[in-house]
Amino acid sequence: RWDHPRGGMVVVVNLGPKRARARIPLDLHGIAGRQLTLHCWVNGERYQRDGDELLDANRGLWVDLPPWGVHLLDVLR
Repeated sequence: RWDHPRGGMVVVVNLGPKRARARIPLDLHGIAGRQLTLHCWVNGERYQRDGDELLDANRGLWVDLPPWGVHLLDVLR
């Protein structure tokens, strides 16, 4: 991850030959209490997420990647 007060980038990669699913807490500066847009540069999709949920170690960012799949997410605050 790369974190900056005006935004950030998160890269999630599945380095295996099978589908991978996980919840990943994102400890990014300034996301608590905010609604965020995550823009994936790989597939062009935009996802709306709650900053408090992303920070929560039990919830975090849900990812579901195919074998060798990747998300390159621009976190827009």
